[in-house]
Amino acid sequence: MPGGRRAPPRRPWQAAERTPRAVRAVAAGLAASSAGLLLGVVLVVPVGERAATPRGWAIVACDVGQGDAVLLRDPAHPELTVLVDTGDDPRLLDACLERFGVERIALLVLTHDDRDHVGALPAISDRIDAALISPTVAGERTELRAVVRQLEAAGVPTRIGGAGDRGGAGGLAWRVLAPNHGGAPTDTNAASLVLLVDAGQARVLMLADTGLEEQSRLLEVGTDLRAEVLKVAHHGSRDQDARLPSAVGAGWALVSVGAGNGYGHPNGDALATLSRAGARVLRTDLHGAIALVPDEGGGLSPWVERAGEPPPEGRSRMSVGSPRVEAWQWARRRSRNSDTTRRARPLWC
Repeated sequence: MPGGRRAPPRRPWQAAERTPRAVRAVAAGLAASSAGLLLGVVLVVPVGERAATPRGWAIVACDVGQGDAVLLRDPAHPELTVLVDTGDDPRLLDACLERFGVERIALLVLTHDDRDHVGALPAISDRIDAALISPTVAGERTELRAVVRQLEAAGVPTRIGGAGDRGGAGGLAWRVLAPNHGGAPTDTNAASLVLLVDAGQARVLMLADTGLEEQSRLLEVGTDLRAEVLKVAHHGSRDQDARLPSAVGAGWALVSVGAGNGYGHPNGDALATLSRAGARVLRTDLHGAIALVPDEGGGLSPWVERAGEPPPEGRSRMSVGSPRVEAWQWARRRSRNSDTTRRARPLWC
């Protein structure tokens, strides 16, 4: 903020019912001029930095290199934006926030304490209204965690999250699925907060850096994991439960990963599993920043910062000259009984 003063924090997580709204038409002129009037899903490739950026987005995977930083909101309430993780490059994170018009963060979720998920926190600490952080791992003291000290120094109300925590406002609601409260995870990845988020008309499952063991546990307890969008765990590493993509049934899978990383991410077998489950994979290493925008048909249309070559598992080729992917519509399969995030309770950290 100018002068270094923090704006008075908003109270965004008071329970509120969704209100009907008209879906915003996003980048229609650009899509028509660059790709023609298309049926189905159009992958919009920008031709101008500011002008081409969609303003009606619900989900954005920022390109922060080998790390995670995901923005979520109901486009009808752009002032209530959730940021899940920060990545490790303040410059890249700030560029993403500026590009997508985010001035304040109503809720910051730090899924776990690995640097590629929390390293840019100091650069945005004066823009955060509240924070939800992961459980403290075994053998560590909560008050000595770097993220706790940084948030406390910035005066940000903070709470440790766990399964059953939930909150929401406007058309955005979220729920923590794992890990359970009261446990002592063995490492930071095991401490990862798993979130189910309703961002306007889109439901997103966010797996943080969970691995096979944590994902298997989610499946075994019978948690309803169905969602339109899957934020793939751990940058698409090999350590995944191959049953999970089918259980989620997502049409879009977002992989936040750095180009040329030395970890072998994303793993080819993991990508093939997503493909067999019917998900269209978008990757920040290939496409830069990725936005999913609600469309008039009740689905989601993708926008990417740059065209890239998808992995060769039967994907349509995406390039600047031909920015199409196959038409795809996600048939909503939510049951009223399982749609618990809509009945969100207030959560104040």
